[in-house]
Amino acid sequence: MKALTSAQRTLLLVLLVFAAPVICAYLILRLGWFTGGVTAHGEMLMPPVERVQWRQSDWQREWALIGICEQQCEPMQSYLQRIKLTLGQYQNRVVVLSVGEQAPKSAANHAEQQLYWRNELPDLPANWQAAGTILIMDPLGHIMLAYPPTPMEQAAEQGRGVKSDLYKMLKLSRVS
Repeated sequence: MKALTSAQRTLLLVLLVFAAPVICAYLILRLGWFTGGVTAHGEMLMPPVERVQWRQSDWQREWALIGICEQQCEPMQSYLQRIKLTLGQYQNRVVVLSVGEQAPKSAANHAEQQLYWRNELPDLPANWQAAGTILIMDPLGHIMLAYPPTPMEQAAEQGRGVKSDLYKMLKLSRVS
């Protein structure tokens, strides 16, 4: 076998330097060692679930941050209001809604807190009926993201995730 000349060794080294990263990237992708970046903190619904019949006249042209609650909806309403406040300039495009099990004692309380009842929102899927579930709905009536109930210790982290996702959607949205 012939010995490589200096020029051939240089050419081989240059080819190896440029080919090695391409070969490594191919192997990493092919063997599944790379996990693609996901920026959504909630469960992205593909395709979005359409619930146009949920739209109410008083919040028809706004994004809806919907929280599912049981008997006491005040904590959920307060939690979602705090998330809304962190949206800054976009907070006027969002309405906060709580969906509870039963109607309130007075109609004034109902209008003031924007509470709705499960019988007012038909076709609520079973996996969204658990108390603590949060949904994001766009102005066209598509539910874009769902967040499962989380323990109280993780509420702050979940709130940051909901705010981050909602902020991105509001910023990039051409709807309303």
